[in-house]
Amino acid sequence: MRSETSAREALIAELIGDLSQVLALAQTLIPAMAASRKDLMRVHAELTARLAAELTSFDARMLAMTERARRQTAAAIAESVGKTTQRTVEAQKLEIRETAQAVFGDQANLTLQRLAAATQRLAEQRRSLRDQWLWHLVTASVTFALSGPLAIWMWWRWTSP
Repeated sequence: MRSETSAREALIAELIGDLSQVLALAQTLIPAMAASRKDLMRVHAELTARLAAELTSFDARMLAMTERARRQTAAAIAESVGKTTQRTVEAQKLEIRETAQAVFGDQANLTLQRLAAATQRLAEQRRSLRDQWLWHLVTASVTFALSGPLAIWMWWRWTSP
């Protein structure tokens, strides 16, 4: 029985010694873990700053691209409207001239010229007003078309791990 007690005490003493070694090793890990945590915090701050810079750069590129698309679209629409208006005015002049010559002959040329000038002025006034509204319409359309996908993309980027 004495031998069993001695063996048990020896095992307990050895276990206590091993436990003290484990505790000593754990004490040496605490400063290493604190340094590691500090490094992780620094890297996190650097990555956050880099991401913010990238997002700012991306935002500027998207704004430039949107502005360029808006200008190109507005120019194309204005050009198309201008050509259509010019063709319409010319067609109306020709029709009026032909009709007047058929009905009145040469006497109507002077009146026709005045009527054509007045029609031209009205068409220019109307084109000016139409161009102003087209600019607003194009800007609103392009902004609406680009803001939805951009918001979804940014939400996805912020919520994805």
